[in-house]
Amino acid sequence: MTRAYTVGGCVTLFLFSSLLADELTCRYVAPEPGSNRVVTEKSDFSIGTKVKRAGADVQDISQERSTTKSKEEKLLEFGSDGFPSKLEVTFHEATQTQENSMRAEPIVEDAPVHGKAYRVVRNKEGEITVTTAAGKPVEAAEEREYVEREYGALGTDGLAGFFHERTFKKDEAVEVPKKLAETLFRSGNDQLTVDKFILTYKATRDVDGAPHAAFDTGVVMTTGVSAALTMEMEINGETLVSMSCRPVKMDLKGRLTLSGAQTQPARTDRPAQEMDVAGTGKIELRMRTEYTE
Repeated sequence: MTRAYTVGGCVTLFLFSSLLADELTCRYVAPEPGSNRVVTEKSDFSIGTKVKRAGADVQDISQERSTTKSKEEKLLEFGSDGFPSKLEVTFHEATQTQENSMRAEPIVEDAPVHGKAYRVVRNKEGEITVTTAAGKPVEAAEEREYVEREYGALGTDGLAGFFHERTFKKDEAVEVPKKLAETLFRSGNDQLTVDKFILTYKATRDVDGAPHAAFDTGVVMTTGVSAALTMEMEINGETLVSMSCRPVKMDLKGRLTLSGAQTQPARTDRPAQEMDVAGTGKIELRMRTEYTE
């Protein structure tokens, strides 16, 4: 399959005349219907927080979460814009490992879709339907909701659709739409909102012999830890995007802030009580994605 890329107004095949072009345009080229692709994703999320309750330093908490997914997609139908609108997916692996300084041992859990296959369709109204690979209803709500979150951007191919035929000028900041940003970062956390996701094109460079676009990246997110406790995160770093419009690497880090209140359960010597909670800390997020077609 031949792909053409445009950099600084010059069309090239796999090779740039300049690695510091002032403009970049990538183009998504749809595979043939019935073709397969394997997508392997690895993400690591870590935070370290000093928490104060009722104004007193009480705890240093560290948490790490690693998620590994390997899924095989059979692309069945495409929309008029060339993006997949119907596919079958088999989750060969979907596993999460969590470590917490307050626990002695890490927790390793398989997602409800681990080792299972589904058919996913996006209709003209943008609605996502998930069935078993045989076309029968998915009875377990947690499985259906997991796949719906995973393929919320089906029909646009996520960030690939956002990048497709969009021209980025060097040092120009572009904001990713909120709904698309939340599809990328939520990862099962429906309480998370993305307040800002900004990409700024900086340069192109070779990665493993292929050209990639490098974007400075800034993200501001908020999530509810509990009903009255909120975590705000501001992270910055770099995103690498292949010339077929696919993000392959993201490295972000920054600060987080905890604020709100937390209810302490009753004990034999006192009733339940609500305490003000505040905290600050560091956060790191790393994502890697590989595509095999």
